[in-house]
Amino acid sequence: MERGKLCLMHQGSYGPYYNHQTWENGKNVGGTTGGKLHLANRLIWADCGGEHRQSVMRQLSLLWMVLLGLYGLTPRVPADQLGLWTVRSSGVTNALQNIVFGNGRFVAVGYQGTVISSIDGIEWTRRESGTVDSLYTVVFGGGLFVAAGNRGALTVSEDGENWTAINSGTFNPLFGSTYGDGQWVVAGGSNILVSANGFQFFNRPSRFLPRAFLNAIAYGDGRFVGVGAGGYAVWSTNTVDWLPSESPIGNHFTLTHAGGQFVAAGGGLTGFTITATSKDGSLWNGQTLDSFVSIVDITHGNGLYLAVGLFLTFPPPDGPEYVLESRDGKNWLIRDLPVPAAILGLNYVNNQFRGVGNSGLIIESGSFAQASLALRGPPGTNGLELDVRGEIGRQYRLQAAPEPDSTDWQDLLIFTNPTEPDTVLIDPHASRFTRRFYRAVSP
Repeated sequence: MERGKLCLMHQGSYGPYYNHQTWENGKNVGGTTGGKLHLANRLIWADCGGEHRQSVMRQLSLLWMVLLGLYGLTPRVPADQLGLWTVRSSGVTNALQNIVFGNGRFVAVGYQGTVISSIDGIEWTRRESGTVDSLYTVVFGGGLFVAAGNRGALTVSEDGENWTAINSGTFNPLFGSTYGDGQWVVAGGSNILVSANGFQFFNRPSRFLPRAFLNAIAYGDGRFVGVGAGGYAVWSTNTVDWLPSESPIGNHFTLTHAGGQFVAAGGGLTGFTITATSKDGSLWNGQTLDSFVSIVDITHGNGLYLAVGLFLTFPPPDGPEYVLESRDGKNWLIRDLPVPAAILGLNYVNNQFRGVGNSGLIIESGSFAQASLALRGPPGTNGLELDVRGEIGRQYRLQAAPEPDSTDWQDLLIFTNPTEPDTVLIDPHASRFTRRFYRAVSP
């Protein structure tokens, strides 16, 4: 290739941007950065000439386009991994409300003071929690597990096995918990309790809290944010001074911080499913989904927001259950979750989602470390070199097609990452095509 331009398109926080590098006689001789382009969410190599903005998809001689990752820049979970759930025996029959991982073990909490722990997420052991009150939330941080629940119940543990009940100073239910900036924070209704050591909690009163009816709280980017049934969020940078959000967000049951944003979800019950996103906890962008499912918990893993929802009744039903997935926290896909009881809590650890719910139910998804696909440079004498990064020991397929929406993807190679996460592959026939798309899939 004597001379040509390759443009790396990528999806940023505010849309896809492009920059190009000029290759001449096999060397990089310079590049520039271009403006915002409204294109599909994927990485491609394309022309960066003067007509790029009007027709970025026009064909060039010796032009290769690469579809990176699993169908896009933001990893997408293969459908079979979110449709393949394994039920694990918890050894308890009480409903489990929440699950967390820390200090090398899983801990799940639930009704009537139920606490169970596991090293591998498969074999579970019941622990004495020190309380008979139902526990709704558990968090790990600063080397300590803190669980909270009905009638102000609070219990703590360093190892997830030995628990000590402590006085919260309130008899109001506590629904959410988080850890950040060296502080444990639990919340419920109009109460926000804060501790610097995990054993002594102090109430943080605010005139904005009585109408917040808090259900969940999270920490991210230096801010604590709470959401609930009051129609607005509250936020604080120091856990002392709390302010309301500038925009109403509706009735939310759950909240997480990931990908540089807070994502809240809820609704249902008497209206449509709702979600909302915010960078700072003050300004929110809300979405209404075409569903009446109430989202009861949300988590994030490997570039994916995953939420569980159900049609709420009192007490909560044994089903049907739904799982919702999103790559940006704004656009959601809903699907049935074929499990024997309602799932009420989620977490993500070691390339797997886990859920806990009614009747002591524990489920885990299939493992799905996402493959990321990158070009190692311009085509060389040996062909086009691609770097595939994925889970060690997992089988992947490198595929190619003439168009990104093709129904005729051809396997070029089936391989397994051996002892390192990176595998370098070469397509010696790339120069035969004016353009070619690649993807890595598993299995």
